[in-house]
Amino acid sequence: LSSNSVEAVYTLNSGVEEKPYQCQNRYGFMEAVAIPFTGEFAKVEHKECIHDGFTYCRYIISWEETIYIKFKQIRNILLLAGLFISILLALVLSPPALVTWFFAFLASIYCFSYYVNRSEVERLRSQVQYQGHAAEQLLAESNKRFRDAELIQEIGQAISTELDINKLLRTVMVTLEKYFDYDRGMVLLANKDKTFLTYKAGFGYSPQQEAFFSSAALHLNKPESKGPFVRAFNEQKPYLVNNVDDIIGELSERSRNLVGIAGAHSFICVPIIYENESLGVL
Repeated sequence: LSSNSVEAVYTLNSGVEEKPYQCQNRYGFMEAVAIPFTGEFAKVEHKECIHDGFTYCRYIISWEETIYIKFKQIRNILLLAGLFISILLALVLSPPALVTWFFAFLASIYCFSYYVNRSEVERLRSQVQYQGHAAEQLLAESNKRFRDAELIQEIGQAISTELDINKLLRTVMVTLEKYFDYDRGMVLLANKDKTFLTYKAGFGYSPQQEAFFSSAALHLNKPESKGPFVRAFNEQKPYLVNNVDDIIGELSERSRNLVGIAGAHSFICVPIIYENESLGVL
């Protein structure tokens, strides 16, 4: 349609049906097609659509011309104008003067072209770096999802094959240590009456630490029990503690001892819930 706009018309073959989301997906592709060239999304007008009763989808795709494209257009105009002027000057200038003019003109065009090309290369380099960074993020996200899937699979296999709860929890802790980027972790389970939490399994702790945890229980029904362990269990939501010193005054004596022996400076506390019932804390 013009130097910065095109028309695209899509029709369906006989017997083919299309869902609205497929049209929206195509719309998104058209918006993104300009990014490698301009660094910005294209503007897409879509007023005639199959899903609005038309027999086709019509798109008008336009984009902002970059300053580099405009510079190239100016360079081309100057080049043509300079050649035309050179022909006219050849009629009135002496050969030495004409050669001087011609080389000065070419040098000016070369310097201008060099600046334009160098600026465009820098822009393209920054875009490639950005796209490379985006690709790295997507790859990292894919790896994370893959590891999460492996984690769920291994825990699921352990649950389906291990009937002893203590052995099961130890297996789960080994799996969490393998896949999670934490230096230590523990599982606290509630008793049948839901009156206290007790240590059942963990990783990253010495035998002496685990012996202390096993002998210490956190009460769930005492008014002074207001630490993140108890709150996560009772309120059924996770708590992130970035600095233990910020909450040390809110903890009961048992919780302070537990955190102190564990040597934690920060931690996340997640409730273990089944059918809306709290069973423990991770």
